[in-house]
Amino acid sequence: MIIIYDILGYTGSTLLTVMMYPQVYLTVKTNKIDDLSIRFVSLNLIATFCLIPYSVFYNLIPILIANVSICGCNIILLTLYIKNTYCKKNQVNDDNN
Repeated sequence: MIIIYDILGYTGSTLLTVMMYPQVYLTVKTNKIDDLSIRFVSLNLIATFCLIPYSVFYNLIPILIANVSICGCNIILLTLYIKNTYCKKNQVNDDNN
């Protein structure tokens, strides 16, 4: 019976991990952040930062796998958002000078 819960945990972990890949792929490929919700990414990043130590402490491997993967995806999205926002502001400033 415990094996069923392990299977459910790892299946859910895999689905959560795969869930973020299309958004990251599209954002990296197009380098377009206009449709990206920075609030969603920020809150998701905070949630993963809270859940990673929790899952380590309680040895919840499926939760740890999912949160480390989601955290990595959110860091990529946040980095692209900051980079593109900063570059866009610098480009506007350069154009004005």
